Amino acid sequence: MRAAATVVLASPGGEFVVVRPGEEFPEWAEVTNPHAIAEGDDEAVGEALAGFAVLIVFAYAFSWVMAFVGLLVPSPEVVNNASFIVIFPLTFIANTFVPSENMPSILRTFAGWNPVSTLTHAARENFGNLGAMARNGMPEAAVRSQAEYTWALQNAEIYTLVWVLIILVIFVPLSTREYQRAMTK
Repeated sequence: MRAAATVVLASPGGEFVVVRPGEEFPEWAEVTNPHAIAEGDDEAVGEALAGFAVLIVFAYAFSWVMAFVGLLVPSPEVVNNASFIVIFPLTFIANTFVPSENMPSILRTFAGWNPVSTLTHAARENFGNLGAMARNGMPEAAVRSQAEYTWALQNAEIYTLVWVLIILVIFVPLSTREYQRAMTK
């Protein structure tokens, strides 16, 4: 619940950091533009809510992975190191920080099927930020074809939600069993 509140409260703040007073919102910021929402742009509101929903659902699923890791290690200090082993390859071999076309082919392939990449792509698409990846006036269709080079990225929301289900099916029972085992010690 705290994460949902953070997302809802931080989003308008991010918009105001992007735009100076008196300027118009850039096209890529229109989805969560408070003016578009105030004017009743239902499509923008729906897309923004879908973006928040995908992010929150994925974070919820991944919290079960971290709960399991936390229950396996002997002390709270080790949780940070152990979770970094899980998080590091997923976040840094993704299209989150670096465009995939700049990666070597094997890393590009991994990034194309990485659930963090599809989560990032789904969020960019729902928040209208896919156009922000354009260089030198590149049309959105060219950006889309360059960004969506695997089935997973072409169907980013579906693929991300499939991963959410896989993670929940595996880690909810594992975490619950490990918690029950820890409580009986």
